[in-house]
Amino acid sequence: MKIKRFAAALCALAVVSASTGGLPIEKVGLFDKAITASAATIGTWTSGSCTLTLDDAGTLTVSGNGAMDNYTDENSVPWKEYRDSVTSVVISDGVTEIGDYAFYHFGILTSLSIADTVTNIGERAFSNCYSLNTITIPSSITSIGSSAFYSSEPDRIVTFIRPESESSLTVADGAFYYSATLAYSDGGNYSLFAGDSE
Repeated sequence: MKIKRFAAALCALAVVSASTGGLPIEKVGLFDKAITASAATIGTWTSGSCTLTLDDAGTLTVSGNGAMDNYTDENSVPWKEYRDSVTSVVISDGVTEIGDYAFYHFGILTSLSIADTVTNIGERAFSNCYSLNTITIPSSITSIGSSAFYSSEPDRIVTFIRPESESSLTVADGAFYYSATLAYSDGGNYSLFAGDSE
């Protein structure tokens, strides 16, 4: 029985080889698909109308349709124990509000992507994220809470995608305290917001 199975396998291989003109099988695409490992999920949380998912590559993704919950301080945030593991935060399409203290003191966070469905960034949402040196604020944002991006690091660059009217954006005191540069993406002039400094 084993001999018959082996012979059948050899016959099948011969047919494949003949159909490819005798070329090695790996040269005709039968075995040329790269095997890639996807990042594994290590934590999932619900916040308001949103779901947060953390993978083992350090990316924390916020998805859903609507607002995140607000939190009263850094210790009330459900994913706080992973703050020293997150290097990237992705706020996906459909999310409308980033909650107060949501990513407070995420010290090794270096990358932030905010979808243009977001209209509000809560109080101290990204405060004390010392490694977050480049931030882009989409034109959909209408409100930024107090100390939302407070940082004592002086090299931060904040770029605003210019809204239809500057008056549509309300920024609380100290939202960008100590940020080095506040500018519009089109190179236009800007004014420092109340409580902020270069």
